[in-house]
Amino acid sequence: MRETEPEAFRFRPLRAWASRPGRARALGVLAGLMLAVCFLSLFALLGQREQRAASEEARRDVIGVLASVVDQLTRALETTDILLIEMVRGIEQRGQPWEIDRVGMRLAQLPHLRAAAVVNAEGRIVFSTEEALLGTSLADRRWLEVSPSGASQLAIGSPEPGRFLGRPGQTIQQAGRWSIPLLRPILDPNGLPGGFVIALMNPEYLTAIGQRAADAFEVSVRFHRLDAVLLARSDGRAEGVGIANPAAWLFRDYLPRLDAGIQQMEDSTGAPATAAFGVTATGMMVVEVSRTLDLILAPVHRHRLEIGLGIGVLAIVTLVCLAVMIRFSRLVQAQQDAASAAEERHQMAARETALLRSSRAETTRLLDGVPTLMFQVEVSPRASPRYRRIGGNVEAVTGWPAEVIEAPGGWAALRAPEPDAFNEFMEAVAREGQSQREFRLRQPDGGGRWLRTVAAVTQRRGDGVVEIVGYTADVSAERERAGQLAAAGRLASLGEMATGLAHELRQPLTIMSLAAQNLQKALDSGRLSAARQRIERIVEQSARAGNIIEHLRRFARGSDEATPTEPVALEAAVEGAMTLVGGSLRDADVAVSVDFGAASPVVMGHLVGLEQVLVNLLMNACHAMETLPPGQPRHITIALGAAPPEGRVELQLRDTGGGIAPRVLARIFEPFVTTKGVDKGTGLGLSICHGLVKAMGGSIAARNEDGGAVFTITLLQSEAVAQSPRSEAPPAFHSIAASNG
Repeated sequence: MRETEPEAFRFRPLRAWASRPGRARALGVLAGLMLAVCFLSLFALLGQREQRAASEEARRDVIGVLASVVDQLTRALETTDILLIEMVRGIEQRGQPWEIDRVGMRLAQLPHLRAAAVVNAEGRIVFSTEEALLGTSLADRRWLEVSPSGASQLAIGSPEPGRFLGRPGQTIQQAGRWSIPLLRPILDPNGLPGGFVIALMNPEYLTAIGQRAADAFEVSVRFHRLDAVLLARSDGRAEGVGIANPAAWLFRDYLPRLDAGIQQMEDSTGAPATAAFGVTATGMMVVEVSRTLDLILAPVHRHRLEIGLGIGVLAIVTLVCLAVMIRFSRLVQAQQDAASAAEERHQMAARETALLRSSRAETTRLLDGVPTLMFQVEVSPRASPRYRRIGGNVEAVTGWPAEVIEAPGGWAALRAPEPDAFNEFMEAVAREGQSQREFRLRQPDGGGRWLRTVAAVTQRRGDGVVEIVGYTADVSAERERAGQLAAAGRLASLGEMATGLAHELRQPLTIMSLAAQNLQKALDSGRLSAARQRIERIVEQSARAGNIIEHLRRFARGSDEATPTEPVALEAAVEGAMTLVGGSLRDADVAVSVDFGAASPVVMGHLVGLEQVLVNLLMNACHAMETLPPGQPRHITIALGAAPPEGRVELQLRDTGGGIAPRVLARIFEPFVTTKGVDKGTGLGLSICHGLVKAMGGSIAARNEDGGAVFTITLLQSEAVAQSPRSEAPPAFHSIAASNG
């Protein structure tokens, strides 16, 4: 019986291994891997051996150079000490200057010295081989103070800037030259210091012996004082000379306990290196010799490159041989597999076709069960958008059978009398990259259903065609919840305005009551003219009360967001809001000023919805100013924005309530975000305002400015002609001052 395709696929490697070419190929690959491991191991071992040899060579060179330099420096210091001892003995025995000519000849024989001088007990040079130094005061030199005074021994002073002795305030780095003072004390008959003899060492001598070693052995030589002060360096630079570096490795880890040491970590500059140090026989100066790690490893890297090239060539030759063997094995294997290859490909193609059909059927079944309509649209600059439904349950989303919706003109017929504007929406998506819209679709029972379409660009082709994918979902329940939330917000606002509205209604009722009493008196006395005035007063106040009640009734009823937007005069919306909250603002001593300029602009929106937004913002501003200290201004300004976008109108509401906390400002329009106490708000007011303004096709934003909050409402400007400038006095609500009592 023929084995099934999965079984054949599973045992194919075993058949390949069982055949001779298969074994050869496997063995060739294994041999290649083993050779690669061997070559890499050989390269690593040779590299480590070269590195150890280079490190050991550097160690030997550093130690040898150190011994040579220390020996030369010791001899120089000993000859200098002999000269200074002779000078001290001459002064102590004769009490007179030494023979200047004799000292000069001795200095000429000592190239490492520049000058010699005698300093008296007051620190002034009284004798010198250089006449320019006579009379120079060294009383301020600290190295004279710390030099040995109770014993006759050689000491090293701090490096002096200049050729001999530097001027006060000048550094070695500024002078570029320096001298190293070597001194011995002059003792009087009582053994007390009576001055010093000084020999000025030429640091170029130290640089010369260090440079010879550096050039010959690729090392760096530095000369230090025992207290870590740098005296000279083999490169001749003045960098760091005269500066103590107690953190250097030789002073930190060895001196003053040991007179010599070596380590392979760093030198005194902190650079990776092999470094050694030694102290001169006189015990005054420390010599450091180092070779940096880069110089140590430079020949290693060169040898590694040579070794790597050699091993690489050998590896390439070996791998080529293995490749030839594997190629031959593959040719043999190909001949054996040629008979079964066609059948296997045929079976695989049949299986993939069956899987593809099954997958497509399963995908269609799953998409048809999703309560959204997924679609693809191609927008071409030369033709109308081409629509293709990908999947989704048409009837569950739209409420209509698929054949009704997908019939030519189906969407447009169910959207009537409103235009469908599908092509315009797709063109907007192609321009902006993504967009969404909400629209109402008529239902078979005569009702309506709200749908939301979200679309985004997935590809822009070179020929100008734009591919768009998106989905359409039923959001009727979401819109219904939003309407319920807006109604709850209106009721909450009415509760907050109850006291102010009662005050607003009590005023006309009180006036009407007084007018009725005066009317009765006028009638009793027969004064018809006065009675007529009282009747007019009653009619006027009843109209005022009726206007308040009408605004209250309209506000409580609300507006249907499903209705299309209509032209709304901003002045009318502000007047309606002030009618509802004017009393509450006066009771809270809040002054309100309104300035629309010469004419009130007209926007597209819902009058009641815009009134609800303004009522909420006014009451929020009023609550924000309740905590202000007495005497601080409480003022609200309602005005137009200075530079709105083209075709739009900005309405700005400013207060002096101190602004909104930054952590709250970023989330101010999210539900349940509030700065009020639990007894004053739920955090839904501004979220409702955001939804109402968005339903009108506008936007709302908040910011802090000049000690208060600024809310900006942006709406589409109406094509209706704006109101002409009014010649009569503006309405009373345009300027409501805070109460004085």
